[in-house]
Amino acid sequence: MKRLRSLRIATSAAILSSDFISSFPLINPSKPAAFFRPLTTRLYNVVDITEEAPRDIPSLEEWSSYGGIQTADGFQLVYEELDGFLDVSAITYQDIPAGSPVVYVPNEMILSSNKVVEEFGRLYEAEEILRSKGYEKDIRQYYLMLKILVEYEKGQDS
Repeated sequence: MKRLRSLRIATSAAILSSDFISSFPLINPSKPAAFFRPLTTRLYNVVDITEEAPRDIPSLEEWSSYGGIQTADGFQLVYEELDGFLDVSAITYQDIPAGSPVVYVPNEMILSSNKVVEEFGRLYEAEEILRSKGYEKDIRQYYLMLKILVEYEKGQDS
């Protein structure tokens, strides 16, 4: 068995847009979006989001699979307890050529401030308050947090 090697995920190779999929044999772009099953109620019921909840990697992997996230052959998340905390790493257990796609994330699964602005519109008054308090550089993070809070408030309907 080959020795496990750590994988340092570079942004150029790790997360891909739909435009790059044709060179990624793992992805079948001809499959309809309905091919990926929606997140089940059962999964919602097992995800613990309390502050001290342990990391639940199997549920994360299940959720990501249902959402259409795919990985190259040889990619794996591994985890171990270190000093009372769960340490999660990405590794490969076979060679992956340099520059090859490693993880494909469908556009609809990516949380970005631009998408939040599209969904909610620009919140000029809130942006001005942030600017006046010296937080202009954090406006994009504000939109991300707003989206997270809205989804959290929806609970199981998120």
